[in-house]
Amino acid sequence: MPKIAANKCHERILRFFHKNHLIIVLAIIFVVGCSVVWFLLKNLDRKNYKEVFISVYDVQKNYKKAKDTIINTGSSLEYSLLGVPPIKVDKSVEIFESYNESVERLEKLNISHDQDISNQYNMFINKNEQFKIYIDNLSKSIDSINNISKECKKSNSVLDAEMNPDKIAPSYADMTPSCIGAWNNLQNSKIQSLSRLANNISKLMLNNRKNLDELQDASIKGRQAKILSIVEEIRKNNREMIIIAGRFSEDIKEELRAIDLEDDLKNLNDFTAKRILTVD
Repeated sequence: MPKIAANKCHERILRFFHKNHLIIVLAIIFVVGCSVVWFLLKNLDRKNYKEVFISVYDVQKNYKKAKDTIINTGSSLEYSLLGVPPIKVDKSVEIFESYNESVERLEKLNISHDQDISNQYNMFINKNEQFKIYIDNLSKSIDSINNISKECKKSNSVLDAEMNPDKIAPSYADMTPSCIGAWNNLQNSKIQSLSRLANNISKLMLNNRKNLDELQDASIKGRQAKILSIVEEIRKNNREMIIIAGRFSEDIKEELRAIDLEDDLKNLNDFTAKRILTVD
């Protein structure tokens, strides 16, 4: 009896497979196909997220360089006022262009399928428009900034070290006209902190220029009291320049804080890293 029952069961199974073999084959193909598609999509997601992660890291790296360059640009102008050899900013435009190119590479990647990353990405892109305008405007002022570094080589503090009007006046006469012209050109900058700095410094330098003419006249006439009065006025203007330069450093940092992208990029980086770990 057990043998007969087993045979009947076997026959039923065979009949089932015989009648439904096409459906079974299709079911197997479907399962295998779904597994293959799932595997391919998983690998595609992994590849896509890794590309985004690498691209975001590239933007972060270039953003730091761009930010440091902006700060160095401010320092360069301060050094020019102090008579210290300035930091070269002639590579600034190239650094800003590299940053923009890295953002463009990120924009070409498809991340719209992931809502969280897409939202963070859109926040960054929208805020980046302000930063892009800022570095574009700064790029247009780089030639003027470099010209200041070139023309304003002599320290405004020279009067603190040398009291002889015959030596002081020629020193300023050699430097002031071209230096004032360089600062005047920077007044047209669309960067508010730069324009304000240039405007204030130009006024003080023009005052010094007027004082120098009076100093030479007083020196020729031997009016010692007048000489000392004019020298003190020039020193006062020079001290004001240093104060203005220090204020400018804070102004440019404040402008950067208003359009800072560091947190946005970090969040985008973190979201992408989590997705890579989840997919793996």
